[in-house]
Amino acid sequence: MDRDSKATVKGVNHKDEPVEYAGTVEEAAFVAYCLTLPKWAYRDMTAFQSPDMVAGNLLNAAETEKRLKRQFKTKLVFVDDGKEYVYGVNGKTPLDSLTLVDSMKRNYPKAVILNLLPMEEAVALSLAQGG
Repeated sequence: MDRDSKATVKGVNHKDEPVEYAGTVEEAAFVAYCLTLPKWAYRDMTAFQSPDMVAGNLLNAAETEKRLKRQFKTKLVFVDDGKEYVYGVNGKTPLDSLTLVDSMKRNYPKAVILNLLPMEEAVALSLAQGG
């Protein structure tokens, strides 16, 4: 939207070396924001998160939140031993029913029920499982 507003974008390349190029004010602000984020660790190296990585992570979080909101209406979603499970519930049983939660805890004692968490925590936990 701001293609007519010119700015110098100050970022880093794939080797974390400083680079500058012509861009827009919004692009410069987003790249500057990306440089404030914790570095990304992979194997024995660390690097700044690229704008593409940050945008991809934001998109994944938004899509995961959308999916969880839909699932939470009719399903119990929980994480156990590094996996996410979805358990369908008949329409008469409330998803936060103590009976349902107790039953789930008997079968999966280490389970974390995402329905009972604040959405931000549920999304983060789901993403950590590859959701």
